[in-house]
Amino acid sequence: MEKAYLVTQNTNLKKILESENIDILYFWEWECEFNFISFLGNKKIINDLFWSNLSLTLLSPHLSNTSLLIFKKFIHTHLQEISKSVQEFVVNDFGVLSILSELFWKKKKIIFWNYLFNQQKDPLLLFSDRPNKDVLGIDYNMYNDFFRKYDIKNIEIYNPIHGLIINNLDVNTYVYYPYVIQNITRYCNRSLIFDKINYSQIVDKCSGCKWKESIKFEQDLLWKKIYSIWNKTIYTNFSLSYISSKKAERIIYNYDIIK
Repeated sequence: MEKAYLVTQNTNLKKILESENIDILYFWEWECEFNFISFLGNKKIINDLFWSNLSLTLLSPHLSNTSLLIFKKFIHTHLQEISKSVQEFVVNDFGVLSILSELFWKKKKIIFWNYLFNQQKDPLLLFSDRPNKDVLGIDYNMYNDFFRKYDIKNIEIYNPIHGLIINNLDVNTYVYYPYVIQNITRYCNRSLIFDKINYSQIVDKCSGCKWKESIKFEQDLLWKKIYSIWNKTIYTNFSLSYISSKKAERIIYNYDIIK
């Protein structure tokens, strides 16, 4: 099984690069477009990543039209480095999928990310008798046709505490561990607190939270602790049942989320 590590803007990259247990580095951002754009401007970490000897996987979130243009310009500006260093792209936006497919058709691996389909992740589902709660929303044969059209052979999923079943998809599965992102929102707690706004407001600009700043909220939900942190709600699942069953081809360690 391949082992990957999620790099954030405050990761001790030198320590990670010295590790002998990591095959692949995941970098950039897959849930917040403002953090993503901020990451694009971090020249030091981008250069360190491009010149590392590890295989690189580029993450991208859902993007507005403005951010999509910034991303497209970045790709064209750094096309040589990306062509050399980046082996895979994780897409969470059909506009990004279109850009990358046009530039790297069958030259790079395209990975279909979690927010382009429905995966139920609520921890309370563990106590629910709802039918099909553990089945992916795209677990249908017609999606195999779509994936073949775009030469997509891999999807990425979370490891929800109530379990996971895939019956029909003819793709490889990569699993994030141990943190499960239950949901995301444009109402970013970090941004609202930083701007001293005491009411809910959709964020339309941000300097980039760099992930490890100390603003977070905790809530006990029966036996499970839920963290509300920036624009996401997360919990941990240390069960390896799906991963150790050899149904997952890759594990992506995302400790940096609240480390």
